[in-house]
Amino acid sequence: MERKKISGKLKLSEIAAKLGGRLEGKDAEVTGIRPVDSAESGCVSFLFDKKLAEAALKGAASAFIIPEGNSFATDRPVIYVKEARAALAIAIDLFYPVVERAAGISEKANIAPSAKIALSARIDAGATVSEDAVIGAGTVIYPNSFIGSGTVIGDNCVIYPNVTVYHGCRIGNGVVLHSGSVIGADGFGYYQDKGVSIKIPQVGGVVLGDNVEIGSNSCVDRGALGDTVIGEGTKIDNQVQIGHNTRIGKHCIFVGQTGIAGSCEIGDYVVFGARSGTKDHVRVASKTIIAAQGGVDRDIDESGIYGGFPIQSKMKWMKNNAALLEISDIRKKVNEISRRLNDGSETDS
Repeated sequence: MERKKISGKLKLSEIAAKLGGRLEGKDAEVTGIRPVDSAESGCVSFLFDKKLAEAALKGAASAFIIPEGNSFATDRPVIYVKEARAALAIAIDLFYPVVERAAGISEKANIAPSAKIALSARIDAGATVSEDAVIGAGTVIYPNSFIGSGTVIGDNCVIYPNVTVYHGCRIGNGVVLHSGSVIGADGFGYYQDKGVSIKIPQVGGVVLGDNVEIGSNSCVDRGALGDTVIGEGTKIDNQVQIGHNTRIGKHCIFVGQTGIAGSCEIGDYVVFGARSGTKDHVRVASKTIIAAQGGVDRDIDESGIYGGFPIQSKMKWMKNNAALLEISDIRKKVNEISRRLNDGSETDS
């Protein structure tokens, strides 16, 4: 949702209370929150990394927020917090609250007569809501987004500009779809007949669980017969492809440029690093991490950290990478040994 910086000031004691932290030093009013390397007087800065302590002291921040257990020699006020990342999210929310806009349907929106839209929803100009679509309470659809026929969108969702949700999709509560994302396009299904690719109709759907977030220009294809499913709380970065019939569990993370082929089974709490991916019809166990550029070419039945292609355990992958870095030196040594042996045989003869 759109956020805007507050125009007023907040006391450090108020911030500490909201963060569940403790304030050491003089209470004061601050006007904003900034990184340590660009802080201005009157701002508070988070200091997550001790390596930035010197830069922080040279900066103009009026106060700091740091994790409990860290020591920081400064004469400026410090708020100590237990969970630094959670505190950061709350602090940003304090200084940059969501801009509240009135519910309602723009006169310039395209709404089918059979669509059902909650009174507290907001549909902006240029948005299209097709026949028999359902839009839940508090959901916001930004300009020029398209909602296909029969699609059901839950409560408190945010559909940013230029999103396309095809027909027959089911989207849970609290889902966020960023600009350019496409939900429910045809899966990539073809068969070959005398060298010609013949399309297999894709009549399944897409189901997104509660609190799923999908980044800009990412695509989730509809299933051929069944549904493509993404479990609640899963977060998908920009430029990610999810193939048809794939089923993804709860609270997974897919970093940018990941590609998941069709008919895969991904467990809960799985992380795919940047530019990683799978072949089709593979299973990945819950609580598995695939390192950046890892290629899953077979089932992973045991949770752990994996990388490389073909996919392998992290330790084996790191050892193999280390060995690859030494190949040129090993080759030189082998060539030198070979030369000496050849020289020795010529001398003996």
